[in-house]
Amino acid sequence: YLGGRLHLRAASTLRWADRPVPTDPDPDDPTGQRLRQLEHRALQGLASRIPEAIRGTAEIVSGELEEIAAGAGLDPSLVICATQGRRGLARLLAGSASEALVRNSTCPILVLRRAEQPPAAVRIQQVLVAIDPGSPSGEALSAVRRWFPGANVDVASVLSDHEPLTDRDVLSGVVAPGDHPQRAWAMERLAEAGIDATPLLLLAGRRSVGAVLSEVASGYDLIAVTTHGRQGLAHLWWGSVAERLARLASVPVLVVPMGDGDG
Repeated sequence: YLGGRLHLRAASTLRWADRPVPTDPDPDDPTGQRLRQLEHRALQGLASRIPEAIRGTAEIVSGELEEIAAGAGLDPSLVICATQGRRGLARLLAGSASEALVRNSTCPILVLRRAEQPPAAVRIQQVLVAIDPGSPSGEALSAVRRWFPGANVDVASVLSDHEPLTDRDVLSGVVAPGDHPQRAWAMERLAEAGIDATPLLLLAGRRSVGAVLSEVASGYDLIAVTTHGRQGLAHLWWGSVAERLARLASVPVLVVPMGDGDG
């Protein structure tokens, strides 16, 4: 519970006879009316499980998730969504709504892995904040310190070190040694950005940054990253890391757009 009111907004792509079912079906369309009734009943059942102290409103909006998450009348400080974690052909065919939401949102996104069973309450005690050493920014770190003040926070920077890695490097979590030549450079860049932290340096080798962070995710309750906007080379590099993490990480992922850390 992060404070504030909770608004449930369900993105509906309900179809019947290969046509979208309107959010408010015509009274002469009994099938559409019935489908919408069942959908609303499911949403209200979910809303009823939310404690009254934080319960806000619930509604179903027709459209894609990324299109309606921050729709008219809402100015959310945080959007929470679930991901299927699709891979391979399933992802190619069905796409990834969570990735599109991460890519386009202007406010922080908390992405959760959809579970087979409702999970027990989890306290966020161990957090990994991933910071791009080439273009460091402290939004994700600021958001974590504000929303989870009692958590233990590790700051990680993944270095694109293309030197061959030994089996020992892989088994040890590819943590860079203390005398790694890029350690001083990474710490200087963080200090220049006003980030007061000693980073854990990880070596990407020939793997993607997102893959490396996904590997170490199991040791944490939450991973937080900052995205660098929706366009340009910075997005192609670090934005794609956030999208990959949102889909693959085994723990919740908090994605904070640049410029939103102190909101």
